[in-house]
Amino acid sequence: MAAVFTAVAIAACSTFGVNDQPDPGPSTAGDAGSDVGTALDAADGEASSSGSDGATEPTPCGAQPDCERVVFVTSTTYAGQDLDSVLNADAQCTAVASAINAVPRVKNRTFMAWLSDTTNSAASRVVHGTRPYVRVDGKPIAADFNQLASGSLAAAFDLDEKNELLDASQLVWTGTASNGSATGTDCSKWTGGGGDTAGMPSQTGTQWTDAGGRNCAVAYHLYCLEL
Repeated sequence: MAAVFTAVAIAACSTFGVNDQPDPGPSTAGDAGSDVGTALDAADGEASSSGSDGATEPTPCGAQPDCERVVFVTSTTYAGQDLDSVLNADAQCTAVASAINAVPRVKNRTFMAWLSDTTNSAASRVVHGTRPYVRVDGKPIAADFNQLASGSLAAAFDLDEKNELLDASQLVWTGTASNGSATGTDCSKWTGGGGDTAGMPSQTGTQWTDAGGRNCAVAYHLYCLEL
């Protein structure tokens, strides 16, 4: 009987040695390779995403004539008598372009208002660019300064810093004739009452900048041109 039990025990041990090896657990080499592949795929996705956020914006002109200039109309309005000066109007243009809701095309740039007083005409203040003046949507309003001051624009100067269209009834303070010269009235250098010239951004003829006189107490927009 003892011999039979011993034989059974030996057979059992022999069977365990062949078929019942301890489970080594899940393979880590394949998973490691899979993890690396996943990480690389994720990295590739991030790189692709970061490279597709939009086209790089052109370098600011920095007062250089040979440069494509972006222009816009302010979404905000100002009473003519409260503008204080043409220089303050310039500062308002640059501040509006820096607002959080302004499109990237106008950010990090300096702007000047298309605005004259009896001492300084708009034409004498702004850079006479030799390349196109374009709206924030990229559409040119003029091929260069000569066309800008010709009384005939290529497209309406009617998009604001958010790339939104101004209503056709809106007006813009200019104090400026179609050739860029001062019209001779300036709301007492933009600090007092009376009247001054306003333009219509929906127009492409001379009225874009000179649509007649308006009461200085009324709030209108500003045209802003990149320095």
